[in-house]
Amino acid sequence: ILAQTIATGSLPAPFLKAWNLETLARASLAARMVLEGIFSCFVGMGIGAYNHHELLPCLKDSHKLASQKAAIAKEKAAPYVKEMSAKASPYVKELSVKAQDKAAQAAAIAGPMAKDGFAKAKDKATPYLKLAQEKMNEKINQAKS
Repeated sequence: ILAQTIATGSLPAPFLKAWNLETLARASLAARMVLEGIFSCFVGMGIGAYNHHELLPCLKDSHKLASQKAAIAKEKAAPYVKEMSAKASPYVKELSVKAQDKAAQAAAIAGPMAKDGFAKAKDKATPYLKLAQEKMNEKINQAKS
């Protein structure tokens, strides 16, 4: 099949039915992009590690400038955030009440099952917890003496 593919430059008919060439091309492109991204990440980390003495002041300056600009943007956005918060609070309260009602209904339905499940889990876990507590007490006593 490989020789036929190389000789003719196309896939044999059974493969064409199973694999759409367009799908293969897209998958190949996606895989290539992912591998290029990974390669670029490693190259960037290598360059950054090699030149960290020269890059550090630049990064510190960038961080300082970004912090200053973010503070200004925060001050400008504060009134709008308060306004939107005031508009959204009735909807949030309404949804909160609905969610509490639904949670209460679910708890009423699952109540007996949850209590039984909790009791079973507690019964099964108790011996292991006691064993762990005994081992811990032994270690503490050994450390004290």
